[in-house]
Amino acid sequence: MEGKQFELGRVFMGHFNHHDDIIPTLNQYCLDNKIILAQVWIIGQLSQLSLASYDLDKKEKHKSDYNETLSILSCYGNISLRDGLPYSHMHGVFSSLSAKTLGGHVEEGSHIVSGEFMIQELIGDPLIRELDDHTGLHTWSFHKDITD
Repeated sequence: MEGKQFELGRVFMGHFNHHDDIIPTLNQYCLDNKIILAQVWIIGQLSQLSLASYDLDKKEKHKSDYNETLSILSCYGNISLRDGLPYSHMHGVFSSLSAKTLGGHVEEGSHIVSGEFMIQELIGDPLIRELDDHTGLHTWSFHKDITD
């Protein structure tokens, strides 16, 4: 196991606009506010949801789309750098009107009806996502810094 220690930085709280796409909206918000490392929480309602799971053996992502009203029961993730830009990595659990639950990695194409966010910035050397040949995923590299 590897890790780094960080200090707490600024805290941002706000709401999404109707029909915002969670991932690109978070990425742009972080870019605009110079947030390169953070924790993120979201609550609210969605009109569309796109989730992914990952088959480690085949190194393939499987995506599922849902076009229905869903409540965000829990949506948590982080911001780090990928290709030099803020990158949102979010996972969530969601509930339909019939109380069916869905969960997984949140993808682009997840549109907010009404939603609130909290971003807790972390201060320290940024974490950089790089392709891990073993898993085929972009994971944090603890052996590089932002100047490499």
